[in-house]
Amino acid sequence: ISSLVSMQLNALKSEKSKKILTETYNRINAMAMVHEILYYKENVSYISLRAYLSNLINSINELMNQDKIKIVITKSIEDINIDISYCIALGMITNEAISNTVKHAFKHQKQPEVKIDLYCDSKTKLIVYSIKDNGIGIDSKYLNTENKSLGLRLITIFSKQLNAQLEIKNEGGTEILVKFRCEHHENCSLERRNEMDCDL
Repeated sequence: ISSLVSMQLNALKSEKSKKILTETYNRINAMAMVHEILYYKENVSYISLRAYLSNLINSINELMNQDKIKIVITKSIEDINIDISYCIALGMITNEAISNTVKHAFKHQKQPEVKIDLYCDSKTKLIVYSIKDNGIGIDSKYLNTENKSLGLRLITIFSKQLNAQLEIKNEGGTEILVKFRCEHHENCSLERRNEMDCDL
């Protein structure tokens, strides 16, 4: 399906239609990437969040960043192996958050940054996932239920699927903060790795 959408995307001439189809492609790709990882794995019960999210974030930025903005993306992702169903929900949340950031956040920002942080809290045993940018923030009128964009509605829907606590912070940029309990994971340690990508 993603290949067919990609072919259609390349054939389109209208920029508006391209943007709409690109968003659809990214949503499909977030799910397809999980199945692609499973294809090459012997143990299909769990997926590495570090590998999955890193690849997904790079892919979203490459597709959505049509203006080639130099965005510094810093990733600090604990190497947690997680159940497939949780992985897909996190992928969809990531897709909407990063897509919205790349499209809207950095119109007047000379040094755009996105910080991705995911870890298992040793005290609460919750998995904490934060996507934060230093952009212009979200207009407060779009944060209430009636005026939420499709992207924010999808973030809310998939957070509920995780039975997660969802916070959308709007200070010094936007932060999407998701906390959830996951009984189906491995390697929940405090060891994390920092990665920095400068996307040109």
